[in-house]
Amino acid sequence: MLILRNFPYLWVSKPKFMRRFSLLFLFTLAALPAFAEDGALADYERNLWVKIIATVVVMLVILVHTIVVTIKQRRLRTDYTVAEFSKNRTDAAQGAMTQAETDSLNASLDNIDDIWGEIMDSKGDMVTYPHKHSAVKKSLEILNAAIAANPTDKGVVEKINSYNEVLSHARSRQFNGSKTLIAIFSIIGLIMTVAFPPAIVVVILFVAAYIFASRTPNFMLIEQLAKSANRSGSWVKRALLSLLSGVATAKSYKVVTTYSDGSKSYDTDNSETWFSLAITVIFTMMMAFLMPVVTLINYTRNYLLYR
Repeated sequence: MLILRNFPYLWVSKPKFMRRFSLLFLFTLAALPAFAEDGALADYERNLWVKIIATVVVMLVILVHTIVVTIKQRRLRTDYTVAEFSKNRTDAAQGAMTQAETDSLNASLDNIDDIWGEIMDSKGDMVTYPHKHSAVKKSLEILNAAIAANPTDKGVVEKINSYNEVLSHARSRQFNGSKTLIAIFSIIGLIMTVAFPPAIVVVILFVAAYIFASRTPNFMLIEQLAKSANRSGSWVKRALLSLLSGVATAKSYKVVTTYSDGSKSYDTDNSETWFSLAITVIFTMMMAFLMPVVTLINYTRNYLLYR
């Protein structure tokens, strides 16, 4: 049976093999259009470069936009005081706050709980927390209006600070992508740079774009975590571990051949192991080349649709 620890040893101790494998792979990709008509070869190469450049541009746009969003999204204040609002009212010549204004602001702020609703957290407890982008936007509008009113009621000010604290947490982002996918793409990308060193810039760009595109707001994460509380790791990691498990548990067969003179020969059939290993390699390379697509999907979900 194939011992898995021998596989990484092959790559470490055989740098020439890495180079030859990379060159062979790139040559295979480049040679594919040779089976087409000669007149189509130039069009194929031109279209290929257009797609590569377009992909690089899209990844660059995603990276720049996500960085800008991260920088511009400031944490909401949670340190408002009655004294500060009193001074603002005096400077704006608003006069003393009436009881009717206080009641109106209290009623408006109390609506935020209904807008957010309750959701089950990862521990199974029901909590009041925004889990939709529309709820975050609506509650921010209510809070901004309350802050603009310069309330001098202590209870109203405490509510503003409390809701702002929750919203700051809900709007903050966490990486919700696959570290396994990053590792796969990085390894494949670095192998490719053996034949084409400038490709390292593209590898870094794609990894950075994926990381930022996969930063999900907490108000989206809380619902995802509640639904996937019993899962561990990303689907890429689970799939890869499953395939590697298939390689590790693949059976080797001992073949005994008996000749007419009574002599015997022995051989080992490792075809099941090699087949499982080939499937794993194919899956790994597919995931690497699909990373830009996954990046675009994550960017659309986390920064445009919020779903």
